[in-house]
Amino acid sequence: MKPDKKLVFIDLDGTLLDNSRRISAYSLSAIKKLEQSGGIPCIASGRPASMVRLYTHELGLDTPLISNNAANISLNKTILRQTCLPPEAAWEFLKFCFFHHMDWAVFYTDAIYTADTPTRLARYRDYNMGLVKAGFPPVPITVVRSPDQARPLLESGAERLSLLIHSRQEHKLVLSYFEHTGALSCIRSTPGSFDIVHPGVDKWSGIQFIADYYGMSMDQVYVFGNDRNDLRMIQNCPNSFVVANGEPEVRCAAAHIIGRNDEDGVARAIEQYLII
Repeated sequence: MKPDKKLVFIDLDGTLLDNSRRISAYSLSAIKKLEQSGGIPCIASGRPASMVRLYTHELGLDTPLISNNAANISLNKTILRQTCLPPEAAWEFLKFCFFHHMDWAVFYTDAIYTADTPTRLARYRDYNMGLVKAGFPPVPITVVRSPDQARPLLESGAERLSLLIHSRQEHKLVLSYFEHTGALSCIRSTPGSFDIVHPGVDKWSGIQFIADYYGMSMDQVYVFGNDRNDLRMIQNCPNSFVVANGEPEVRCAAAHIIGRNDEDGVARAIEQYLII
């Protein structure tokens, strides 16, 4: 691999996507220019692969994809690495979610199982409408209403468990639970949500895997993020960029602070720092 080649990892929500969860025409153009200049742009998202498909299609990317916070790393729909939730630990936590009536979902590569909550179901419905409009099949969404239905979900293949938090009490309950277990990793991915994954999984581990796959050094790697599930990659990568709307802890760890997600911060930084 040429030493001037650039491997670029870009988070979606709150980073590349604007506040309407869209990619601007300016961002599309900048990423295309990056690819034409020899760069390798890759999406690194907390979303499952099925909910990134619209964006990679829009960007025209045929590069490695980090999804479910690196529980899944794929290339052209071929899984390069998959790290699933440990079944027993995940089941214990899901029972906790049922007991406290929490807003949860379990993500596989291409399917979602969710509690019967209007916030999630509306979001998934809107995304599926976009998929169908673009000519893709919708993501299978299954509503689960009882622990008996939920138990088999975690026996194999579950990559991530997500929680939407609706109160301070719920927030405290979740943090308290994870003070007493190391069998799962709990990462806040937005101000109102937590991601639960295998303890050996985060975006930085995925980035290292893909850099090794291409035989590239960390000097050739660039990362863009905004929230706490991006923190380790921002801390460890020498070429790190955080949007101005990013979390304070994440901004403090960045090599560069760039414009906000709704001001094409990523696109402007790509043109300024990465395209020669």
